[in-house]
Amino acid sequence: HLKFLANSMKLQVLEGNKVVEIKNRQINKGIASKDWLASHSSDFILAIGDDWTDEDMFVAMPDDAWTVRVGPETSSARFSVNDTDHVKALLSHLIG
Repeated sequence: HLKFLANSMKLQVLEGNKVVEIKNRQINKGIASKDWLASHSSDFILAIGDDWTDEDMFVAMPDDAWTVRVGPETSSARFSVNDTDHVKALLSHLIG
């Protein structure tokens, strides 16, 4: 019922990992990421997400970005880790 109502209002309902997100169809994490990257220079880009709502962000990242999916699901991210403990280990390794 919620999806039907949202559709008539040009909104999108996203069911994620313990979350229901309602948003404008023309705005997503990929568009926001591209806008942010266009206005900020960087030497290293790391994008980590655990939900299918993060897929737009993974796709929007430049080819040299490190994109990491947390969990076993299929993803557009270049890399994946099993859980948040692995994310913590990765971040610890990166900071040296």
